[in-house]
Amino acid sequence: MANDSSSSKPSGTANLVAQYSQYADLANEYEPDVAAGLMKKALERQGVQQSRTEVEAWAAINSAIVTKPVDLAQEVAQANAKADAVAQGLIGTQPATAAAP
Repeated sequence: MANDSSSSKPSGTANLVAQYSQYADLANEYEPDVAAGLMKKALERQGVQQSRTEVEAWAAINSAIVTKPVDLAQEVAQANAKADAVAQGLIGTQPATAAAP
């Protein structure tokens, strides 16, 4: 049986975490520019074209998510509550229709 080393590599969300961790380690050990260049190259090898600026933006977003209390679910809940309030306001302010003669 062939040794499939790819089966031991993380996938999905675990791969996202692993790749970001590797990126952060490279950025700390060398410099962010090196990490961005290597990530850009790794993406290109998979057919994903991203600029260095886009890679740096990805890293900045991930850094914020792991270092700050970013809560997307809370934003969704607040947006839904606001939308519900607007809808209720519109429903409550509709003019009454006249009864048919």
